[in-house]
Parts: sequence; structure tokens; C-alpha cells
Amino acid sequence: MRTVLATIFLLSFFAACSAVLALFTLEAQPSDYALAAILSGLSAAVFVGSKWWMIRFGRIGYLKPRLFKKRLTPQQHKALLAQSAAALASEALSAKMQAQNNQTPRLGFDLRLEMSKLKELGINRPDRSSDELLSEKLLIRFIDQKNADRSAPPKKLLRDVRDKREFLRLRAKVDDWYVARSHRAEAFEAWEAEIGHQDQSHLLKEGWIAFLKTLPGPDIHLWHGIATDFHNMSDDRLDAAFWIVEQQACDRTTASEFIMGFLQAYLDLGASDPKGENRTRAPDPQLRRFLPVVRRYNDGFYKAQSLPANLHAVVLLTDAEADRILTKYEHATGLRQLERPRGIVKVGDQPTHASDRGYKSPYDFYDEAGLHLKYPGPDWRQAG
Repeated sequence: MRTVLATIFLLSFFAACSAVLALFTLEAQPSDYALAAILSGLSAAVFVGSKWWMIRFGRIGYLKPRLFKKRLTPQQHKALLAQSAAALASEALSAKMQAQNNQTPRLGFDLRLEMSKLKELGINRPDRSSDELLSEKLLIRFIDQKNADRSAPPKKLLRDVRDKREFLRLRAKVDDWYVARSHRAEAFEAWEAEIGHQDQSHLLKEGWIAFLKTLPGPDIHLWHGIATDFHNMSDDRLDAAFWIVEQQACDRTTASEFIMGFLQAYLDLGASDPKGENRTRAPDPQLRRFLPVVRRYNDGFYKAQSLPANLHAVVLLTDAEADRILTKYEHATGLRQLERPRGIVKVGDQPTHASDRGYKSPYDFYDEAGLHLKYPGPDWRQAG
């Protein structure tokens, strides 16, 4: 339709120009003046009407209505469409994983969700126009989400923007997010300065199990980190992991991911042990301790599930993948009839018990930080 309007405008414009030029001839008649005025008015009306049509029906997004502009090639249009869909899918998947891990979704998904509600961008339509795609691209550039320096907004990008309100609103949303992040960082630094240091490894002088037994109750979140992070798993911490999964209060998710981690770290041929040496089989004492864990898991020993799957970096397995590892291990070692875990907790399985079940200690663990004090949050002064 834009091509039709552009053609009509060009014809009326050239006709008006011809009529005006005719006025400069010696034989110009009053009727010529009237014709020039009519054709000029018609050309202006076509031009204004075309702009109105493009704004009302042309699906030009947030761009200014222009009859003549360089169009996207089919390849460029397809590339922008795929890029937009991939970005939305990526942010949605990331947000889903974070929600399952009880984490706040990142700013990126929040922005994409708001953008999907803007009818001018047409994100939910399968037949998006080139101008809608270009508007989205321009909006993302103006928001400049990944740039922490918010002092100089790229206002030159607004030259071709017809309606700047959403651009400025979403830019301000990102600005506010960075301000809040700065405040959170300042609060963390103040807390860290107050406590001196987070490291609590001095509490492990008597070993992991001795430390865990000093806690007033089972901290299922701390237990989960200790028992499921198999990177650089020391013998002492492996003993502690076995001790954890022997407790009735151990979370079902912790037991599930301990089983998966042990299968990969100690039974899967070609996996590396904490010392970096290739294992061909797990030491007999460890295997003898591991098999009862699988049996207890299958028998429903672990009654409560308060934690979502994949809180740490353990690679989740399906029942079939677990069976493959055990079958391969049986063939390599000559062992037979090792019990298979059934009903491994998967991403998306909803916890059936409250997340605050048990004792809540001030400690946390993951491999890079070791045993450390858990940051209570930006309101730590009130929490303390």
C-alpha cells in the first residue's frame, strides 16, 4: 500500500509542478491558475493523507511516516525476525530457570515482556512488518541495557522516532535498575566491612561432619551445596555428603542430585576424579556407601522436597542416562545388578514442602567460595 500511495503522490506532485510551471508562460490563462491551485492542493492532500494512513494502518512501529525510504531485503527481514524470536526465547528460558531456583528473573526478561505488550512492535504477530522490526532494534539500542554508564543517553537515535515516550520510559527503567544495583553493591560492601570477611573455613578444623553436627538443626540449603557440588570434592567433604544423604531430613532433591553427581564423577568411565586422574571404577568403600543411597531413594526414604532442581552446577540426568552409566560401569567392572535410581528430580518438578523447612544457619557453601557467611540481603541491618 505504501508503494501505491507513493506512486499517487508522485503523479500528483509532478502534475502540480507542471501546472505551476505553465503559469510562467506568456499565454497563462485564469483557468491555468485555478488548475495549478487545485493540483497543488491535491498533491498536499495526498501527502498528508498518506502520512495519516501510515500512522493509522501502515504498521510503521515507532518510526516517523516516510513515503520514501530504503526497504529491508527479504534476507534482512528474516534475519531480524529470527534475532527477535531468539532473544525472547533465550530470556524466557533464563527466567524460567531462575524462577525454578527461587531467583529473581533478570532485567532482560522483564524488558522483553514489556516490549511484547507494545502493539507498535507487533512482537506477538507472525507477520511483523519491517518497520516494526526496525523499531524494536532501535528501541534496544536506545535502552542500551548492558551499558552500566547511564550518564549519556544516545538521543541521536531518537531522530527517526515518531513517539518517544516508550523509548524514554524503558530507558528510565534500566537507569533505575542500575541505581538499585549500585545501592545493593554498597549494602554488600558495608556488610562485608562490618563482618571483616566471609570465609569460615576455620570452622572445619575438626572436619566437615564434626562441623555439621555442631549446628542446632538440619540446614537443608547448606547441606544441598555441600552434597551436590562435586567439583574438587575432597575425601572429607565426600564423607560429609554421604553423612547428609543418610539423614532423614535430607531433601529429596539433594539426594537425587547427589546420586547424579556421584554417577558422573565416580562411575561414568572417562570422568575425572578431584585429582584430575581418570577413574575406571569407584573405590569399593564408596560404592558400598552409594548403593544404599539409591535404595533409600527408590524406597521413599526422603519424604520432603523443599528445593527445586539444579540449584548448583550438577548436570541433570534422565533415568535413561543414569541407566546407561550404570550399564557401562557393570560391563567394565564385571559387577551385575546394580540398582537403578527411579524418579530422578527434573527441572520443573515443583517442591512439595516449604523452602524454609528446618534450621536456617548463617552459612553457605559452593566450591569457589568454600564455607562462608551467607549475605542476608540489602536490608541486613534490619535482618540482624
